[in-house]
Amino acid sequence: MTTTPPENSVIEAALSRVSRLATLPEVTTRILEVIDNPNATADELEALVASDPVLSARVLKVVNSSFYGMPAAVNSIKQAIVLLGMGGLKNIALAASLAKLFGGMPIEGDFDPQGPWQHSAAVAAAAKLISAHAGADGEELFLAGLLHDVGSVIAMQALRQQFMQLVERRGSKPDEPYEVAERECLGATHEEFGIALCRSWNFPESIQAAVEFHHNPDAIEGELRRAAQIVCVADYIAAKSGIGYCGAVNIEQAPLEVIAELGLSDEHIDSILERLSEAEDLAEQISN
Repeated sequence: MTTTPPENSVIEAALSRVSRLATLPEVTTRILEVIDNPNATADELEALVASDPVLSARVLKVVNSSFYGMPAAVNSIKQAIVLLGMGGLKNIALAASLAKLFGGMPIEGDFDPQGPWQHSAAVAAAAKLISAHAGADGEELFLAGLLHDVGSVIAMQALRQQFMQLVERRGSKPDEPYEVAERECLGATHEEFGIALCRSWNFPESIQAAVEFHHNPDAIEGELRRAAQIVCVADYIAAKSGIGYCGAVNIEQAPLEVIAELGLSDEHIDSILERLSEAEDLAEQISN
């Protein structure tokens, strides 16, 4: 499905440091197992999420955010499963667990460490909305969008000084390709950091495709290409909205061919942009 990243001691060292800083919680590992198990039941998922009171509370906050627009308050995990389905609930649970794991570690200077997660929440929301037009699984693409830039989060935590150099360089050289700046400052790209983590933690293939190919969906074929395409366009739309940190996206160059292949009109893009204001509330509920 994916290409093999070059051997890179920088990536290995970063993953090792992230593993020391933030070990994948047991409940998150079990949620991943549920995602991969076609025979898993709603009762199993409910019991799993309910076993972690903090995660349960966070999931309910997300389900009740303005983005989901529930007609009445959702007060239980069982009710959330009824309304969202297992796919929606397990993805929100995984997203909330990982956001807690990675979000909010302090960084010196004016850079907001929540910025990458805020952008990723907007990408997740946009990917879900695009999926409705493109005939794809919206819940699966929501999670892929949320985690597409997980490599940037790895760099932000494991290589803080170098990451801040990247942010500063991006500000002073906005026309420089982001990949060039990443290699100069970090020694690898956020796609390379991200796909290495996805493989080590056995994330689903749709997430791996989005992480590795969201800036180059033409490099992959089949159903996973559609996942990469949707996240590519969602990334662009979210960057246009200005939510969070989106230094890797050139908003002056719309992915027009990908937009056309997905069958999206200008009206579709505009309607998605209008709804992304709700993604700010979604990001807050996921990460707080």
